[in-house]
Amino acid sequence: MARYLCRAAPPESANWIIIPTLDAAPTAGFTVYLVGGTLSYTQDGTPITIPIAGAPIQVFPQPELVVGIFMTGTCSPTIHSRR
Repeated sequence: MARYLCRAAPPESANWIIIPTLDAAPTAGFTVYLVGGTLSYTQDGTPITIPIAGAPIQVFPQPELVVGIFMTGTCSPTIHSRR
């Protein structure tokens, strides 16, 4: 649950970023999720809660790149210094 503290200087807004896990859309295409919540705040000492209707979002598979490097010969590190 995310909580934000907003000062009384209208208009106020809240934003968030949803970062899905790798298994949120495990197959080709996309997976649909319904995202909703509640907005709660206090106005003049009175707690107010407003439901936020769910909205569908599409989560696409995250591309992953695995690179294998094969080198022959001898490698030695090179150190560069800035002066």
